[in-house]
Amino acid sequence: MKPKKLKIWTNADLMDEFLELNNRYFDGKLPVPLVLAFRNMEELGHTFRFRTLGKRRTKDDDFGIHISRKLRFSQRLFVCTLIHEMVHLQLRNRYSCGPRGKRFNGRMRQLAFLGAFDGLW
Repeated sequence: MKPKKLKIWTNADLMDEFLELNNRYFDGKLPVPLVLAFRNMEELGHTFRFRTLGKRRTKDDDFGIHISRKLRFSQRLFVCTLIHEMVHLQLRNRYSCGPRGKRFNGRMRQLAFLGAFDGLW
């Protein structure tokens, strides 16, 4: 029996998932990140802000999301990480995802209740 060939997910797949999740769980209101890509990195994901030179934060800032290339072999892992980063995007990177991050963790619990993680964990 032939071993099953492992699918390696692409940046286009990442964007497709972002758009689908945005419509399903964020009412299509999240801005599409300027950069949404798999990247070599230690952490699983990272949401970052593009700042205007000389300004700290503005309501018009754009964002980017990187997902670790290590997750390209598993749709389940990269989608869970993408949802996490999308919550950062929704909250405009203002709130912690640590144990004391009430707003972030509350939104993640709400998404879990809505079924965003069903079939992924």
